[in-house]
Amino acid sequence: MGGMPIRLIASDMDGTLLDRSMRVDADASKAIRAARLDAGCSFIAVTGRSFGEAAPLLADAGITCPMITMNGCELRDPDGEVLWGDYFDVETAAAVIRACCEAGVYAEAYTKSGVCTASTEGEILRAVMAKIRHFRPTYSEERVRRRAPVSPERSKLIRLGRPEDLGGFEPIGKIVLFWDEPDRLAELGPRLESRFPLRAETSFPINMEMVPAGVSKGTALSRYVRDEGIDPGSVMVLGDGMNDVPMFRGGFGLSVAMGNADIVVKGAADAVTDRNDRHGVARAVERFVLRGCMGASGPMRAAAPICG
Repeated sequence: MGGMPIRLIASDMDGTLLDRSMRVDADASKAIRAARLDAGCSFIAVTGRSFGEAAPLLADAGITCPMITMNGCELRDPDGEVLWGDYFDVETAAAVIRACCEAGVYAEAYTKSGVCTASTEGEILRAVMAKIRHFRPTYSEERVRRRAPVSPERSKLIRLGRPEDLGGFEPIGKIVLFWDEPDRLAELGPRLESRFPLRAETSFPINMEMVPAGVSKGTALSRYVRDEGIDPGSVMVLGDGMNDVPMFRGGFGLSVAMGNADIVVKGAADAVTDRNDRHGVARAVERFVLRGCMGASGPMRAAAPICG
Protein backbone atom coordinates (compact mmCIF):
# COMPACT_ATOMS: atom_id res chain seq x y z
CA MET A 1 0.00 0.00 0.00
CA GLY A 2 1.62 3.18 -1.18
CA GLY A 3 1.15 6.74 0.02
CA MET A 4 -0.49 8.30 -3.05
CA PRO A 5 -3.75 10.04 -2.13
CA ILE A 6 -6.86 8.26 -3.35
CA ARG A 7 -8.62 10.17 -6.14
CA LEU A 8 -11.06 7.51 -7.37
CA ILE A 9 -13.10 4.98 -5.39
CA ALA A 10 -14.29 2.03 -7.49
CA SER A 11 -16.77 -0.21 -5.69
CA ASP A 12 -18.62 -3.42 -6.41
CA MET A 13 -22.29 -3.39 -5.38
CA ASP A 14 -23.70 -6.78 -4.25
CA GLY A 15 -21.97 -7.90 -1.07
CA THR A 16 -20.00 -4.66 -0.95
CA LEU A 17 -21.85 -1.37 -1.36
CA LEU A 18 -25.25 -2.99 -0.76
CA ASP A 19 -26.27 -4.12 2.70
CA ARG A 20 -28.22 -7.21 3.67
CA SER A 21 -31.50 -5.60 2.57
CA MET A 22 -30.03 -5.06 -0.92
CA ARG A 23 -29.92 -1.28 -0.49
CA VAL A 24 -26.89 1.00 -0.60
CA ASP A 25 -25.54 1.17 2.94
CA ALA A 26 -26.45 4.58 4.37
CA ASP A 27 -23.05 5.03 6.01
CA ALA A 28 -21.35 4.18 2.71
CA SER A 29 -23.30 6.83 0.80
CA LYS A 30 -22.41 9.43 3.47
CA ALA A 31 -18.73 8.46 3.31
CA ILE A 32 -18.69 8.64 -0.50
CA ARG A 33 -20.31 12.07 -0.37
CA ALA A 34 -17.74 13.24 2.17
CA ALA A 35 -14.90 11.87 0.04
CA ARG A 36 -16.16 13.89 -2.90
CA LEU A 37 -16.59 17.11 -0.93
CA ASP A 38 -13.64 16.94 1.45
CA ALA A 39 -11.03 15.00 -0.53
CA GLY A 40 -11.97 15.74 -4.15
CA CYS A 41 -12.36 12.01 -4.70
CA SER A 42 -14.62 10.71 -7.48
CA PHE A 43 -16.63 7.49 -7.44
CA ILE A 44 -17.57 4.77 -9.94
CA ALA A 45 -19.74 1.69 -9.39
CA VAL A 46 -18.32 -1.51 -10.90
CA THR A 47 -21.00 -4.17 -10.83
CA GLY A 48 -22.23 -7.40 -12.32
CA ARG A 49 -25.70 -5.89 -12.45
CA SER A 50 -27.19 -4.38 -15.58
CA PHE A 51 -27.68 -0.61 -15.71
CA GLY A 52 -31.42 -1.08 -15.19
CA GLU A 53 -30.78 -3.04 -11.98
CA ALA A 54 -28.00 -0.85 -10.60
CA ALA A 55 -29.11 2.70 -11.38
CA PRO A 56 -32.27 2.78 -9.21
CA LEU A 57 -30.35 1.52 -6.17
CA LEU A 58 -27.70 4.22 -6.56
CA ALA A 59 -30.32 6.91 -7.24
CA ASP A 60 -32.24 5.95 -4.09
CA ALA A 61 -29.04 6.56 -2.13
CA GLY A 62 -28.44 9.92 -3.80
CA ILE A 63 -25.38 8.67 -5.68
CA THR A 64 -24.85 9.94 -9.23
CA CYS A 65 -21.84 8.37 -10.89
CA PRO A 66 -20.51 6.52 -13.94
CA MET A 67 -21.13 2.78 -13.92
CA ILE A 68 -19.23 -0.20 -15.26
CA THR A 69 -21.96 -2.81 -15.59
CA MET A 70 -22.35 -6.52 -16.39
CA ASN A 71 -18.88 -7.43 -15.07
CA GLY A 72 -17.12 -5.08 -17.46
CA CYS A 73 -19.29 -5.36 -20.58
CA GLU A 74 -20.43 -1.71 -20.51
CA LEU A 75 -19.47 1.76 -19.35
CA ARG A 76 -22.36 4.14 -18.75
CA ASP A 77 -22.15 7.84 -17.93
CA PRO A 78 -24.14 9.22 -14.95
CA ASP A 79 -27.13 9.78 -17.24
CA GLY A 80 -27.11 6.17 -18.41
CA GLU A 81 -25.68 6.74 -21.88
CA VAL A 82 -23.51 3.87 -23.13
CA LEU A 83 -19.98 5.18 -23.72
CA TRP A 84 -18.61 1.84 -24.85
CA GLY A 85 -19.51 -1.82 -24.72
CA ASP A 86 -17.95 -5.25 -25.24
CA TYR A 87 -20.76 -7.67 -26.06
CA PHE A 88 -21.33 -11.27 -27.13
CA ASP A 89 -22.12 -11.85 -30.79
CA VAL A 90 -25.50 -13.49 -31.29
CA GLU A 91 -24.12 -16.79 -32.58
CA THR A 92 -21.83 -17.29 -29.57
CA ALA A 93 -24.48 -16.25 -27.04
CA ALA A 94 -27.08 -18.57 -28.58
CA ALA A 95 -24.62 -21.48 -28.64
CA VAL A 96 -23.72 -20.92 -24.97
CA ILE A 97 -27.39 -20.78 -23.96
CA ARG A 98 -28.08 -23.95 -25.95
CA ALA A 99 -25.17 -25.76 -24.26
CA CYS A 100 -26.57 -24.80 -20.86
CA CYS A 101 -30.03 -26.01 -21.85
CA GLU A 102 -28.55 -29.32 -22.98
CA ALA A 103 -26.73 -29.61 -19.64
CA GLY A 104 -30.03 -29.04 -17.83
CA VAL A 105 -28.78 -25.91 -16.04
CA TYR A 106 -30.70 -22.64 -15.97
CA ALA A 107 -29.14 -19.78 -17.96
CA GLU A 108 -30.14 -16.19 -18.68
CA ALA A 109 -28.73 -13.52 -20.99
CA TYR A 110 -28.63 -9.80 -20.22
CA THR A 111 -29.81 -7.91 -23.29
CA LYS A 112 -30.90 -4.41 -24.32
CA SER A 113 -34.53 -5.34 -23.68
CA GLY A 114 -34.12 -7.23 -20.42
CA VAL A 115 -33.16 -10.66 -19.14
CA CYS A 116 -33.87 -13.49 -21.60
CA THR A 117 -33.96 -17.24 -21.03
CA ALA A 118 -34.66 -20.35 -23.08
CA SER A 119 -34.74 -22.63 -20.03
CA THR A 120 -37.79 -24.69 -19.12
CA GLU A 121 -40.32 -23.51 -16.55
CA GLY A 122 -39.09 -26.18 -14.15
CA GLU A 123 -35.48 -25.02 -14.48
CA ILE A 124 -36.55 -21.40 -14.02
CA LEU A 125 -38.42 -22.11 -10.79
CA ARG A 126 -35.59 -24.27 -9.47
CA ALA A 127 -33.09 -21.45 -10.14
CA VAL A 128 -35.35 -18.80 -8.61
CA MET A 129 -35.80 -20.93 -5.48
CA ALA A 130 -32.02 -21.33 -5.23
CA LYS A 131 -31.63 -17.54 -5.35
CA ILE A 132 -34.31 -16.98 -2.72
CA ARG A 133 -32.69 -19.53 -0.39
CA HIS A 134 -29.31 -17.85 -0.86
CA PHE A 135 -30.42 -14.26 -0.36
CA ARG A 136 -33.21 -14.96 2.15
CA PRO A 137 -31.75 -17.70 4.36
CA THR A 138 -34.39 -17.14 7.07
CA TYR A 139 -37.23 -18.15 4.73
CA SER A 140 -38.85 -21.52 5.35
CA GLU A 141 -38.92 -23.96 2.46
CA GLU A 142 -42.66 -23.50 2.20
CA ARG A 143 -42.23 -19.74 1.89
CA VAL A 144 -39.52 -20.22 -0.75
CA ARG A 145 -41.86 -22.39 -2.83
CA ARG A 146 -44.75 -19.93 -2.53
CA ARG A 147 -42.64 -16.93 -3.39
CA ALA A 148 -40.76 -18.35 -6.38
CA PRO A 149 -43.60 -18.24 -8.99
CA VAL A 150 -44.47 -14.60 -8.15
CA SER A 151 -40.95 -13.37 -7.43
CA PRO A 152 -39.59 -10.41 -9.45
CA GLU A 153 -36.77 -12.76 -10.41
CA ARG A 154 -39.36 -14.84 -12.25
CA SER A 155 -41.66 -12.11 -13.57
CA LYS A 156 -38.87 -10.03 -15.11
CA LEU A 157 -37.81 -12.81 -17.49
CA ILE A 158 -38.36 -12.73 -21.24
CA ARG A 159 -39.05 -16.29 -22.42
CA LEU A 160 -37.44 -17.38 -25.68
CA GLY A 161 -38.79 -20.15 -27.84
CA ARG A 162 -35.23 -21.19 -28.67
CA PRO A 163 -31.73 -19.79 -28.00
CA GLU A 164 -31.40 -18.46 -31.55
CA ASP A 165 -34.22 -16.00 -30.81
CA LEU A 166 -31.65 -13.90 -28.95
CA GLY A 167 -30.97 -12.29 -32.35
CA GLY A 168 -33.85 -9.90 -31.72
CA PHE A 169 -32.42 -8.62 -28.44
CA GLU A 170 -28.94 -7.28 -29.22
CA PRO A 171 -26.65 -6.14 -27.70
CA ILE A 172 -26.08 -9.13 -25.45
CA GLY A 173 -23.98 -8.64 -22.33
CA LYS A 174 -23.20 -11.23 -19.70
CA ILE A 175 -24.75 -14.69 -19.51
CA VAL A 176 -25.57 -15.95 -16.02
CA LEU A 177 -26.17 -19.47 -14.73
CA PHE A 178 -27.98 -20.19 -11.45
CA TRP A 179 -28.25 -23.67 -9.99
CA ASP A 180 -28.52 -25.32 -6.59
CA GLU A 181 -25.57 -27.63 -7.24
CA PRO A 182 -22.38 -25.53 -6.93
CA ASP A 183 -20.13 -28.45 -7.89
CA ARG A 184 -22.02 -28.85 -11.14
CA LEU A 185 -21.55 -25.17 -11.96
CA ALA A 186 -17.87 -25.37 -11.09
CA GLU A 187 -17.49 -28.25 -13.55
CA LEU A 188 -19.58 -26.63 -16.30
CA GLY A 189 -17.73 -23.29 -16.32
CA PRO A 190 -14.36 -24.62 -17.55
CA ARG A 191 -16.10 -26.78 -20.16
CA LEU A 192 -17.85 -23.73 -21.59
CA GLU A 193 -14.60 -21.74 -21.52
CA SER A 194 -12.91 -24.49 -23.53
CA ARG A 195 -15.64 -24.41 -26.20
CA PHE A 196 -16.43 -20.71 -26.53
CA PRO A 197 -14.57 -17.35 -26.44
CA LEU A 198 -15.67 -16.36 -22.95
CA ARG A 199 -14.59 -15.95 -19.33
CA ALA A 200 -16.52 -17.74 -16.58
CA GLU A 201 -16.40 -16.55 -12.99
CA THR A 202 -18.51 -16.67 -9.85
CA SER A 203 -20.05 -13.99 -7.64
CA PHE A 204 -21.41 -16.52 -5.11
CA PRO A 205 -21.60 -20.34 -4.96
CA ILE A 206 -24.88 -20.88 -6.81
CA ASN A 207 -24.04 -18.76 -9.85
CA MET A 208 -21.66 -18.63 -12.79
CA GLU A 209 -21.28 -15.44 -14.83
CA MET A 210 -19.86 -15.41 -18.34
CA VAL A 211 -18.56 -12.46 -20.33
CA PRO A 212 -16.75 -12.28 -23.68
CA ALA A 213 -13.10 -13.37 -23.59
CA GLY A 214 -10.83 -10.55 -22.46
CA VAL A 215 -13.59 -8.72 -20.59
CA SER A 216 -13.54 -8.28 -16.81
CA LYS A 217 -14.16 -5.66 -14.17
CA GLY A 218 -10.40 -5.13 -14.09
CA THR A 219 -9.95 -4.51 -17.81
CA ALA A 220 -12.98 -2.22 -17.91
CA LEU A 221 -11.79 -0.17 -14.94
CA SER A 222 -8.30 0.09 -16.44
CA ARG A 223 -9.82 1.42 -19.65
CA TYR A 224 -11.93 3.95 -17.77
CA VAL A 225 -8.94 5.14 -15.70
CA ARG A 226 -6.79 5.48 -18.81
CA ASP A 227 -9.45 7.36 -20.76
CA GLU A 228 -10.05 9.75 -17.85
CA GLY A 229 -6.34 10.41 -17.32
CA ILE A 230 -6.44 9.09 -13.74
CA ASP A 231 -3.23 7.71 -12.21
CA PRO A 232 -3.93 4.01 -11.44
CA GLY A 233 -1.95 4.44 -8.23
CA SER A 234 -4.61 6.82 -6.95
CA VAL A 235 -7.48 4.32 -7.31
CA MET A 236 -9.00 2.33 -4.44
CA VAL A 237 -11.09 -0.71 -5.41
CA LEU A 238 -13.51 -2.54 -3.14
CA GLY A 239 -15.21 -5.91 -3.64
CA ASP A 240 -16.19 -9.26 -2.20
CA GLY A 241 -16.49 -11.76 -5.07
CA MET A 242 -14.25 -13.71 -7.41
CA ASN A 243 -15.39 -11.40 -10.20
CA ASP A 244 -13.74 -8.55 -8.25
CA VAL A 245 -10.33 -10.23 -8.16
CA PRO A 246 -9.38 -8.89 -11.65
CA MET A 247 -9.75 -5.39 -10.17
CA PHE A 248 -7.58 -6.35 -7.20
CA ARG A 249 -4.89 -7.56 -9.59
CA GLY A 250 -5.31 -4.66 -12.02
CA GLY A 251 -2.37 -2.57 -10.82
CA PHE A 252 -4.42 -0.04 -8.87
CA GLY A 253 -3.20 1.77 -5.78
CA LEU A 254 -5.19 -0.06 -3.13
CA SER A 255 -7.50 -3.09 -3.17
CA VAL A 256 -9.83 -3.71 -0.25
CA ALA A 257 -11.81 -6.91 0.30
CA MET A 258 -14.97 -7.01 2.38
CA GLY A 259 -15.05 -8.95 5.63
CA ASN A 260 -17.71 -11.21 4.10
CA ALA A 261 -15.50 -12.11 1.14
CA ASP A 262 -14.17 -15.60 0.46
CA ILE A 263 -10.66 -16.31 1.73
CA VAL A 264 -9.33 -16.38 -1.85
CA VAL A 265 -10.70 -12.90 -2.50
CA LYS A 266 -9.23 -11.61 0.75
CA GLY A 267 -5.88 -13.11 -0.20
CA ALA A 268 -5.88 -11.15 -3.47
CA ALA A 269 -6.46 -7.82 -1.69
CA ASP A 270 -4.10 -5.39 0.01
CA ALA A 271 -6.41 -4.97 2.99
CA VAL A 272 -9.65 -6.29 4.48
CA THR A 273 -12.42 -4.10 5.88
CA ASP A 274 -15.55 -5.00 7.81
CA ARG A 275 -18.56 -6.85 6.38
CA ASN A 276 -21.04 -5.21 4.02
CA ASP A 277 -23.69 -5.39 6.76
CA ARG A 278 -21.29 -3.72 9.22
CA HIS A 279 -20.55 -0.61 7.11
CA GLY A 280 -17.35 -2.01 5.57
CA VAL A 281 -17.25 0.42 2.64
CA ALA A 282 -17.74 3.42 4.92
CA ARG A 283 -14.95 2.23 7.21
CA ALA A 284 -12.57 1.79 4.29
CA VAL A 285 -13.35 5.23 2.87
CA GLU A 286 -12.94 6.83 6.29
CA ARG A 287 -9.60 5.16 6.86
CA PHE A 288 -7.94 5.36 3.46
CA VAL A 289 -9.49 8.49 1.99
CA LEU A 290 -10.84 10.78 4.69
CA ARG A 291 -8.13 10.18 7.29
CA GLY A 292 -5.46 10.28 4.63
CA CYS A 293 -3.25 7.98 6.67
CA MET A 294 -2.58 4.40 5.60
CA GLY A 295 -1.32 3.50 9.05
CA ALA A 296 -4.37 4.69 10.96
CA SER A 297 -5.81 2.32 13.51
CA GLY A 298 -9.24 0.91 12.80
CA PRO A 299 -11.18 -2.22 11.99
CA MET A 300 -9.04 -3.22 9.03
CA ARG A 301 -6.14 -5.62 8.85
CA ALA A 302 -3.52 -6.45 6.25
CA ALA A 303 -4.50 -9.32 3.98
CA ALA A 304 -2.31 -12.37 3.61
CA PRO A 305 0.09 -12.06 0.66
CA ILE A 306 -0.30 -14.29 -2.40
CA CYS A 307 2.52 -16.79 -2.74
CA GLY A 308 3.69 -18.40 -5.97
